[in-house]
Amino acid sequence: MDRLGAEAAELVRRELLGALRRSPVARGLLPLLGPVIDAVSGAVGRLVSGLVGRVELGRVVEEELLGLEPGRVEELFREAVGRELRFIEASGFVLGALVGAVQGLVLCLVGC
Repeated sequence: MDRLGAEAAELVRRELLGALRRSPVARGLLPLLGPVIDAVSGAVGRLVSGLVGRVELGRVVEEELLGLEPGRVEELFREAVGRELRFIEASGFVLGALVGAVQGLVLCLVGC
């Protein structure tokens, strides 16, 4: 079972246990239902692992993007990389200022 399958199995296990613990009647059956919960969560994990290998994620993403309006694609792109782009802009500003200051200092020293 791959990582995604293991995470899915754990999620199903946690949800089932949580639902059983919230029910006063089922809470008493919890010791008996433990193996059933383990079997169900394991089956879900194996199912997810099997599906992951069969789904061509790149093709699915491409089809979804092609179906979107260009404005929505731009909006999604800005949401995904907006913070990184602002960091690159700020870094470029700081680096440009430093290079300009050093260049000006060198020119002053050489020209003076």
